[in-house]
Amino acid sequence: MAVFNLRADKKAVRKIVFGLIVIQVMMTCFVSVLHSYHVYKDDFNKKYKKDCYYYTEAADMTAEAEQVESLLREGQEICRKYSADSTVTICDIMSRDEEVIFSAGNIQIIADGNYHRASCATGIGGAASISDNIKTAASPVDIALYQKGMKLVPDFLDDGVTGRYPEGPGEIMLDNYILEIYGFHQPAEELVGKTVSLYYDKGKNGRTLFHQYKLVGIFSSDMLAARESRVPSDLHLEHIYVNMRDEDRKDYRISYSSTRYYLDDYAEYVGNYDAPGDLVRLNLKQVLYGEGEIQVTAKGMEYCVLYFLMENIGIILLTLGSVIALITLFSILYLFGFFRNRQKKYRMMLTCIGMQKSDQRWVCSLEILLILFESVIGSSYFSAILLMILNYVSTTALGFAIRLL
Repeated sequence: MAVFNLRADKKAVRKIVFGLIVIQVMMTCFVSVLHSYHVYKDDFNKKYKKDCYYYTEAADMTAEAEQVESLLREGQEICRKYSADSTVTICDIMSRDEEVIFSAGNIQIIADGNYHRASCATGIGGAASISDNIKTAASPVDIALYQKGMKLVPDFLDDGVTGRYPEGPGEIMLDNYILEIYGFHQPAEELVGKTVSLYYDKGKNGRTLFHQYKLVGIFSSDMLAARESRVPSDLHLEHIYVNMRDEDRKDYRISYSSTRYYLDDYAEYVGNYDAPGDLVRLNLKQVLYGEGEIQVTAKGMEYCVLYFLMENIGIILLTLGSVIALITLFSILYLFGFFRNRQKKYRMMLTCIGMQKSDQRWVCSLEILLILFESVIGSSYFSAILLMILNYVSTTALGFAIRLL
């Protein structure tokens, strides 16, 4: 009887089934899109987190300890201002003698009385590694100043240090790549604790740069590859970190330094930036070379814009879907109200022919179950199709956007 009754009023039943299918499809897609968005956002942050920093830069400073301490204090103040999660300070040094150029062909490492020259034909980083940057005798060998209180990697990266940082004057730290280039093949544990010197070989003008410094740590060059983002304006590939003695500081200056302020994710990155309008409008000159106290990397800015699009387009889509779902819900309620009025008349007819109220409730419940069953089958089918289309469109569009960046 329930089936016969539904067939007798096909138009109303079809409207109700169609409305239920629409609302269930919208709800399924809403939940799926929301879940996928959060999963994609987390994966996005993990992939591109090393670009998620602001930085300040300085050049041509003295290498005095007080100057570096002032730089670190200023960095901590800016870190608190922008609610950064970790701060990294890197100070490249060079000789005050402009004729002294730190290159693979000029720098030698003295250990155990032996002079070790660079062999640029080898490289452990591989051709694709950004840290494998010493290719010829003319390749620069960047040396950075280190002193207690500095951090070289953000909190989310492992520095891979065997030993420790050179926290005391007269201490030095090298990476495994520079050691391999200069022919040190012993295990890192055996090299830590040795006394080494850096010698500048320029014929008669040769001189010892850092004499009898204690090698207290060896770090992995993989740290450089993980930390750096191939941004020429703020690229640091220092394989040597030295804590200079006071008497050595007068011979060197800080040629370039940058302090980086890393944040947990791009939501904070965009929210804390003091010129978000310029960022979103892609005002490259203002963002990259503006007069503000901080700068953003080119890649960080581009990924921020992509993140902004993800965030706002996602919100628009979810809002639109919610509005459609609400409209459909009200339509369903209206149709059910119409269906209920019809059921009252139908029950009166059943009462007239002598059917018990319990049987009437059973017939009406069966009708509702049949309607819900049909709508669930239909919504599952259409939800699968719509989700496949949404997945293809979103992955294609976002993949294309990231390749453009």
